[in-house]
Amino acid sequence: MITHDLDTLLATCNRVAVLIDRKIVVDTLDGIMKNPHPWIQEYFHGPRARAAEASARPQKTSGRGE
Repeated sequence: MITHDLDTLLATCNRVAVLIDRKIVVDTLDGIMKNPHPWIQEYFHGPRARAAEASARPQKTSGRGE
């Protein structure tokens, strides 16, 4: 699959490839997120990535039947 959609990446992928500086970096999603390259850090930890990660987490319920 080829996508730039972080929601899809977080929901379906455990390994990803990133094209950066004319090279392909392939790793687990966790490994890519730990990669120190500035572009990778911005893409996978920036505002859009934080929103996608928050929406991918299961919603907590109050336990009051709401």
